Amino acid sequence: MKFRLLLTILSAVSACYAQGGFGSISGRVTDPSGAAVPGARIETVNVDTKIATAALSTEQGYYQLLQLPLGVYNIQASGAGFKTISQNAIRVQVSDRLTLDFAMTIGNLSESITVEAEAQALRTADAQLGEVITNTMIRNLPQYNRDPMQLLVLSGNVQGGG
Repeated sequence: MKFRLLLTILSAVSACYAQGGFGSISGRVTDPSGAAVPGARIETVNVDTKIATAALSTEQGYYQLLQLPLGVYNIQASGAGFKTISQNAIRVQVSDRLTLDFAMTIGNLSESITVEAEAQALRTADAQLGEVITNTMIRNLPQYNRDPMQLLVLSGNVQGGG
């Protein structure tokens, strides 16, 4: 009996831990000729929480924003002598490693470019697939023995029925 209670508690804790995942956004900042832009400031703002995270590009123009909580972000890139570029509504989900490159154009800091429509971010670093099981799926899909963990077999790359 105590063993079952312990297993139930451990599975509940692991399910809660899985809900609090992180993702990351990285990429490269270049100028119109394709050369790296060192020291460019990349800033993300979580749309829901309004928490901002920032990074500077390296000498080779690369930046990384790691351990971003799940959510929707507005991202802005700025650099001395370049127009500010914004991309809105970038969704970060569990274990996402999104690549988002910025091609800066020459101009004043007061000028800005906002990209309204963007292609879906593709995962080019690896072949890993991720899927988020939402509350709607848990409510609407039939569950064997009322166990939401059985919904995992609906996700890609999940095998087994144990």
